[in-house]
Amino acid sequence: MRWLVRCVKVALFMGIALPVVWIGLAGEPTFDARYWVCGLDPDPVFSEQYWEHGWPLVYLRRHVVNEESAFYRVDHGFLKFTGVRLAADMLISAVILGAAGYVLWAPAKSAALRGFAKFSLRSALAGVTIVCLAAASYGNAWRQSQYELAVGARLEQLGHRVQYGRSGPRWLTRLFTRDSEWVTFRVMKEFQLFEEAGDRDLEIALQAGLKDAAHLQELHLGDSRITDDGLARLLAARRSWSIEKLSVDRTPITGQAFVGCRSLDQLEVIWMNESKCTDAGVAAVSRLPGVTFLNVSDCPVTAKSIDYALEMPKLRKFVAFYSSIVAADGDELRARGVECLPEDNPEFVDVFSESSASDPFAASEFFDDNPFERSSN
Repeated sequence: MRWLVRCVKVALFMGIALPVVWIGLAGEPTFDARYWVCGLDPDPVFSEQYWEHGWPLVYLRRHVVNEESAFYRVDHGFLKFTGVRLAADMLISAVILGAAGYVLWAPAKSAALRGFAKFSLRSALAGVTIVCLAAASYGNAWRQSQYELAVGARLEQLGHRVQYGRSGPRWLTRLFTRDSEWVTFRVMKEFQLFEEAGDRDLEIALQAGLKDAAHLQELHLGDSRITDDGLARLLAARRSWSIEKLSVDRTPITGQAFVGCRSLDQLEVIWMNESKCTDAGVAAVSRLPGVTFLNVSDCPVTAKSIDYALEMPKLRKFVAFYSSIVAADGDELRARGVECLPEDNPEFVDVFSESSASDPFAASEFFDDNPFERSSN
């Protein structure tokens, strides 16, 4: 009988340990797409995947191009790794497994508690706690989804454009699939201000609930009349955004809105082409720790901006077409492995720079190879 009880305990522990390890370390595809080039080939000519690893924190993000990846391929693709988050995830997993082991194998304090009472009462308490925490996590994700859908509807009534994605508790999407409607819920992923909108329109959007959109990752504010003051109020008003891409192209923005802004750690892609961005604006952007891509094409910037770009620790691409910056100015950036445009390739400039100026987000696959622009959750 004793061996049977031990087998049951081992089975229960493995039933807890395997999902916990999988949730904490295995990867999850957050984006999977195939692209076609019209008129060239009926088959996909380009594919990309985005993967996330880690729970409750994301310690690894991967971007895989033109290859298939797997849940366990932690060394595959373009990697963004955070060791502190990995340590925190492993510590939390160890605490969970330790608690499970204690519930199953800790000795009872008295003989009267041995057997049924020892196992069932302690297990029931642990089980109820786990179920309550899981239900709270799931319910909070559903509540936030309903709120963001209501906010999105109000913003659309005001004339703005909202794009939705799906999000849910990461521990649940790791065990099942992100595409299942009962696992994930619709949330706001992108917000685009209507053309010619001003600071007052942006303030109204904030009051309508934009500041509470917890899953918002992309802000498209181009072709508007917002000023640095309006943008600064927007960035200060947000509560839990993890902004990864920001577009203020063709606006009066000079970049001064970023002065003193210390809470945009996840902002990686900034489009400021055809804005009023100056060297001082690039200097302000250079203080943001996570920027990997910056476009200041057709802006009143000079070679001084290259000096500020050199101070950006994660910069991978700097685009400055139609400015006083020439190819030779970017030699030091290129020596550090940063792609700097324009470069000594007139054919490339002629083909792609015009498409970037007319529609920067449509041309992003050419100019922005930032591997985390579509990250979710």
